[in-house]
Amino acid sequence: MRERSECAAGSHAPQCRGVPDARRGPAERHGRSHAAGDRHPQPAQQFARPRCIEVAAEVRGADVLIRVDDSGPGIVAGLSKRLFEPFVTSKISGMGLGLSLSRTLLRHLGGDLWSEPGRLGGASFVIRLATRPSPQTSL
Repeated sequence: MRERSECAAGSHAPQCRGVPDARRGPAERHGRSHAAGDRHPQPAQQFARPRCIEVAAEVRGADVLIRVDDSGPGIVAGLSKRLFEPFVTSKISGMGLGLSLSRTLLRHLGGDLWSEPGRLGGASFVIRLATRPSPQTSL
C-alpha cells in the first residue's frame, strides 16, 4: 500500500492533493529563503520554479516508511555526513538538535531516520516506523 500527497507552494499556501486533512502553512518566507547548509540568505527570485513538497508512505514488511521530498536547494554536500550529529546546524537560529533527537528517539523505538538524494531536486528524509516492537525496545 502506498499513499502519496503532493504540495506545490504558490504565493499564499501549498496546494495539497491526496491528503484530505492536510495542514497548510505559509509557502514563502517573505522574500528570503535559507538553504539547508547555507547560512547566507538567498533572494526568493532565485527559486523561480514552483516549490513542491511530496509526502509518500508505504508498508514494507513489518515497517512503515514515510518519505518527505522537497524541490528546494537540498542539503549542502559538506553537511550531509554530519547532519544527524547533535548541535550541527546550518541556520542562524536554532540549536541543531531536531534531527539528532528525532533519529535517537526513532532508533530507541525500533525505527530510524535518514536522508537520501531528493527525487524533486531538493532534500529527502525517510522515517522508518516499526509496527512491531523490536527485542531491544524498552519503554
